[in-house]
Amino acid sequence: GRVRERFQIATDDRCLLVFGGSQGARTINLTALDAFAGGDEGQRPYHVLHITGHRDYAQARERLERAGNVPRYTLLEYEPGLADALAASDLVLARAGGSIFEIAAAGRPAILVPYPYASARRSAAPRAHGGRLCVAGASGCRRSRRGRGVSRH
Repeated sequence: GRVRERFQIATDDRCLLVFGGSQGARTINLTALDAFAGGDEGQRPYHVLHITGHRDYAQARERLERAGNVPRYTLLEYEPGLADALAASDLVLARAGGSIFEIAAAGRPAILVPYPYASARRSAAPRAHGGRLCVAGASGCRRSRRGRGVSRH
């Protein structure tokens, strides 16, 4: 109801939430724009709620404007709390990190993308936390093609 109205998401639409953390994640942002606002968006049977972060917002807004009238796509620079965005979504595509706990608490299935350049020490935390989520049945785990981390699906 109210939360979906806030983001202009139709009540009966499915919603994919895309975000990369407070600073954004350039690869996730650009890939999401290519995939969900790139040409067959009129055929896409779901809404995309995309939070870019400050760094990528202007570029993302420009690309979305160049694509023309993209139906069922809400682009935001920043969302102060993820609770409403998570409540409005059915599935999450995000950078693996501290937000995984908010996603799990909201009970949303997620595709979590590990940060490919994290040090072994930094990347171990999401892998360990993700492993616990896998055991709990909240997500599946797969080793990335590069073998640098674990992706969740």
